[in-house]
Amino acid sequence: MALRTRLAGLIGSGALLAGALVGVGSTPASAAGVTFGFNPYPDGGGRIYAQEDGNYLGDVTWYADGDATHAEDTLCALDAWPDGRYVRGYASFVRTVDTSGLTSPSTRCQGGDMNKGQKFTLQMCLVAVGSTPVCSEEYDVTT
Repeated sequence: MALRTRLAGLIGSGALLAGALVGVGSTPASAAGVTFGFNPYPDGGGRIYAQEDGNYLGDVTWYADGDATHAEDTLCALDAWPDGRYVRGYASFVRTVDTSGLTSPSTRCQGGDMNKGQKFTLQMCLVAVGSTPVCSEEYDVTT
């Protein structure tokens, strides 16, 4: 009987430990429905976008050498959906921009000319105060 009790205790402890380990590596519930996509641009720039439950949440865009509205190398974050989160964009160690403090829909950009041919990565995160950011993978872009 004592052996049965010990075995049951060990099995129960093992199941509890396995459940805890699985919980540590799992995706946060807030990230479960978010999907990210990437559209590369021929000039080296690109756009990461996010969707959830059929709603377009926003995007982060790197404009290499600008475009019709941006004169120089520019990073923009667009928050398109009023869900309490804001959008943050990272261009490696070059620039960071976010829509924190703005009412959705909103856009914030940061630009400035850079040396041509620099390679770096672009990433988009959805951030809610007090929660872990939900981020895309990193994508290669250039100036």
